[in-house]
Amino acid sequence: MKRGKLAGIRREDLEPVWNRHDIPLSKVAARLGVSKNAISKLARRFGLPKRESVCRSLIDDDQMARMWICGVPARDIARHFGLTTPCAIYMRRKKLGLQPRGGRLPEHKITPLHVFLEREMLERMGERKK
Repeated sequence: MKRGKLAGIRREDLEPVWNRHDIPLSKVAARLGVSKNAISKLARRFGLPKRESVCRSLIDDDQMARMWICGVPARDIARHFGLTTPCAIYMRRKKLGLQPRGGRLPEHKITPLHVFLEREMLERMGERKK
């Protein structure tokens, strides 16, 4: 690791950026002129959690499972939870034991995110009236 370029970075400087998954690690590293690996090592030295751990805490498993089963596209699920790519959604699906979709969903089986969220809101409103 090139200590010179990272020597002036404190935990307080790195932590907010490290925890923002909308900023790819490659962009942070490029901006500082170092490798992604160097950034990861520095974060580990500061005692910051692995990015996957932070990512896991962003995802509500119950809601994600409902979205997956209803046919909300993985990219939309990822955006809903503040993630930039659907990779974490695919890994989470596997850990939750949800069935893979087997490629691209047919158009009639896709549920747009806004439709899913609207249905959930209506269900919650119906439960409150009872």
